[in-house]
Amino acid sequence: MARGLTDKQRTVLEVVERFWRERGMAPSVADVAEAIEVGRSTAYQHLVALKKKGFVDHEEGTGRSWKPTGRLPDEETRPGIRKVPIVAKPPLRKRAALTKDVDGWITVDDGDEELFAVRVTEQLKASSPDIAVGDVVIVARGVAVAAGDIVLAAASKSAANLVRATGPGGPEVIGKVIEVRRNLRGKEAR
Repeated sequence: MARGLTDKQRTVLEVVERFWRERGMAPSVADVAEAIEVGRSTAYQHLVALKKKGFVDHEEGTGRSWKPTGRLPDEETRPGIRKVPIVAKPPLRKRAALTKDVDGWITVDDGDEELFAVRVTEQLKASSPDIAVGDVVIVARGVAVAAGDIVLAAASKSAANLVRATGPGGPEVIGKVIEVRRNLRGKEAR
């Protein structure tokens, strides 16, 4: 699988990522064509090339299904790094889609876990004194959780909280917090 991107492919990837971040949905081929000022056929060829190179996913025969995979072009990374979405609202189910309401991307060490990030708000913080409002937490779904781990858990049908896992019988665990990023310069963590 080729890794490098042409300038146009990089621009198309930026359009796809921006569309998800700003609108919470995939762009159509026509949206991409308009954004980069080319015909639909050319835009589609760039999208297919990005899919072959592993930078976007797409379900054939389904409109508006172009999704960034979070992979970084070679010149933006070193081996063992990937991008994960910072979601605007934490998912409330274990298998909820992560590419909805994307508020940006954050680089993390590569691994096999399914990861996403969330900016900590006052409502999300709940009873986790180790985490501050404004932090960005990296959450892994589908990993083992032990008593005492900080987890993102469903607090109700419409809210989630960061809490310490207590063991069986506790709230539904959406994912385990594996990393906390805090910006000490007084700016929002990125």
